[in-house]
Amino acid sequence: MFAIIVLVTGWFSAKSQDGNPIQFLSSVSQSSFVNPAHQNKTEKLVVGIPFLSGTLFEWDSNIAFNYLFSKKFSYSFKSLYNSLEEPGDAVSAAQVPLVFISFRNNNRTTTFSVTEKFLGTITFDKEFLNFIDQGTLPFYGRNEFYGPFDFQSQYYREAALGISNQIWEGFSIGFRPKILFGKGYYQTSGLNISVETNNQAEELYITPEGEYILSGPFNAIYDPEMESAQVTLDFAFGDYFFNLRNLGLAFDFGLSAEIGDKSKITFSILDIGFIGLKYKTYDARYINPIIFAKDELYQSVDMNVPNYKEPKEALKDLFYSIPDITYSKEAADRLFVKLPAKLNITYKYNLTNTMQTGFSNQFTYIKNYSDNFLSGFIKTDVTNKFEAAATFNLYNFNKVFAGLGMSYTGKNIQCYISTNNIFRLIQPASAKNLNLCLGVNLLFHTEN
Repeated sequence: MFAIIVLVTGWFSAKSQDGNPIQFLSSVSQSSFVNPAHQNKTEKLVVGIPFLSGTLFEWDSNIAFNYLFSKKFSYSFKSLYNSLEEPGDAVSAAQVPLVFISFRNNNRTTTFSVTEKFLGTITFDKEFLNFIDQGTLPFYGRNEFYGPFDFQSQYYREAALGISNQIWEGFSIGFRPKILFGKGYYQTSGLNISVETNNQAEELYITPEGEYILSGPFNAIYDPEMESAQVTLDFAFGDYFFNLRNLGLAFDFGLSAEIGDKSKITFSILDIGFIGLKYKTYDARYINPIIFAKDELYQSVDMNVPNYKEPKEALKDLFYSIPDITYSKEAADRLFVKLPAKLNITYKYNLTNTMQTGFSNQFTYIKNYSDNFLSGFIKTDVTNKFEAAATFNLYNFNKVFAGLGMSYTGKNIQCYISTNNIFRLIQPASAKNLNLCLGVNLLFHTEN
């Protein structure tokens, strides 16, 4: 269970839509995710295909997937260790739509969406990778210290109702209240791991020091007789659909204003809110070391030498040992988890009737973390059915890459795809910064 939590932490994170060109594709109703003042341009009822329309994946880190691989797709912790900057960090995001509907009636656009969202961050001490790569045997007789490690992951369902009103020609205001249903959460900060040798007892101790919070569809209660936390799956029907005991609220606000005949400014502030966790939420702390007797020590360097254990199997066994050294209890107080707030400002200028240029800036902030994404863009209507947007992106003022978005709007169907890093999309395994948004919408004619 702990291994699954950490893997989820590593792959999902606290951001979304950073620099994604979808916000410049005016015909795509999912642009309202970036600014709720966006008006439905299709003049039709838009219905997104579940699990597809509006799906987003994002990865921002100093880790590329192929760092873990050496040759012919064989994994190597040594390769990761040698390639990694210090410390390792990753911030990523994913969202999966279940429902998306957008409908315009005169000067009002109404949207309704239900979306699964995964958020998380991870930072870790690079030197710990060397310990995993070598195994415990080479460290017998030594004392080592690793840390700090910080993990946070969150999984929740979001139900949102958005309304955009065109107050007068060229000026719209939008707002989107959201109800959030917490499903999973894991958080620890300042975790340290020491490796110590007890020469007298001929034992090696691996001792994690720290506390963590755990929430999800399971029980994790300390058993005094077993002297360990007993983690068991406890999945109830309501936990999946709408968990009313881990509720949260959030709010989005946006506006769009035309200035003269050629310019437009848009502004939005997103995810001002929180989730309250109490149901199946546990406070935990490490109380004992993982102990290896001298004859139980293993090495992970050479499979042809005795006491060999494959690194991934050794790491898995360490994860599975965590409940045996943990004390946990149900949380006494409700935990309020804030969402990462996002501020978007965009300026657009009409070069011609079919071409726009401008810039957009998104600033994301949450406790102990912030980032900034500045994009210059050019968008063109290639035909009356096909539009494209190209972006030049500056991430945190030190990373530069190019993005591309495209949409096709037919009589009854709309398809779109966009990414903030088009060149790394060709080789995603080598990407340190990448997001991808895609979807298919069904379009239905309506009568006023």
